[in-house]
Amino acid sequence: MYMKKIIFTVLLISTQLLEAISFSHHDWEVVCDNTNTCRIVGYSTYYTPLPVTVLLTIKAGAKQKINAKVQLGSFGEETENVFSKLPSNFKLNMLINDKSYGYVTISKNELISPLSQQQTTVLLNSLKTTSNIVWKIKEHTWKLSDKGSSAVLLKVDEFQKRLNTTGALYKKGKQSEKSVLAPKPIPIIHAPRLSSSKEIQLNPLLMGQLNKELTLNKNDCYDIEQLDKKVTLYQLSNNKLLATKACWMAAYNYGSAYWVINKQAPFKPQLISTEANEYALNENNIGTLSASHKGRGIGDCFSHASWVWNGKTFQQSYVGSTGQCRAIAGGGAWNLPTLLTNIKRK
Repeated sequence: MYMKKIIFTVLLISTQLLEAISFSHHDWEVVCDNTNTCRIVGYSTYYTPLPVTVLLTIKAGAKQKINAKVQLGSFGEETENVFSKLPSNFKLNMLINDKSYGYVTISKNELISPLSQQQTTVLLNSLKTTSNIVWKIKEHTWKLSDKGSSAVLLKVDEFQKRLNTTGALYKKGKQSEKSVLAPKPIPIIHAPRLSSSKEIQLNPLLMGQLNKELTLNKNDCYDIEQLDKKVTLYQLSNNKLLATKACWMAAYNYGSAYWVINKQAPFKPQLISTEANEYALNENNIGTLSASHKGRGIGDCFSHASWVWNGKTFQQSYVGSTGQCRAIAGGGAWNLPTLLTNIKRK
């Protein structure tokens, strides 16, 4: 239940996300980001011994090709037994309604393979009706569910305004694509280089005053009384600091509260997030807050978000998930963003 709260809270943080959509039906889902690119994901049915998933990506705009990938699940004793008997690289026969459409080459190091354009087209057409979609080697079969695919393809047509056009995924027609949704550029965030992410200290008198100003809502930090009350500080600029302390802890997730504050009293804290759980400098020495939360204990699905210091505040720079909890891969199967940005150093 708390995971749902996390995702909902993260998705509400930025008004830019009002332009993105996320929709799921049975074994299929679609996530469209702020550039209007849509990522369609299908899975095997729940608890299938040999699970498989596909990712179909289509950008906004006319005459767009769909890129498709297939990924085999790596969780469970049965999958381990099957892979142990296969070579490092092996070929799977792609069969739709018992007809072969060629092979895909899978490496045991990654378990992902692109589909050819022909395979992608045939797969897409098969998703519009009841179909038997499998990848097979010897007696081992990975079966993709078609349940929910039609509704998801229709949702993409609606979002990208392809309904009744020649380029529609599901509901094709004779209309041209001149009025389909146009792609949007990835927003740019300009961020300064920071010299250090080391903790800094204030004298006890100032820390006492700061603690009085760092107020939290118990709805956001529901077990705050039981958590460590230590406040940690980091330098952001000559007159701004980042303050953080523990906020909440669940079975396998946790979050801290992060504020931007004045370096001198009065501190006037600006709350950035109660979901983030890490602050660090990235490879370009840009101050970055990150939130990463499991969907369940085995860690096969995550939600992610990040914010970067732009010199005035922490601006949201990424929101996304790894898709549904379907025992595909440790850390999640796919990267499904709803908010993308390009970060450039000032």
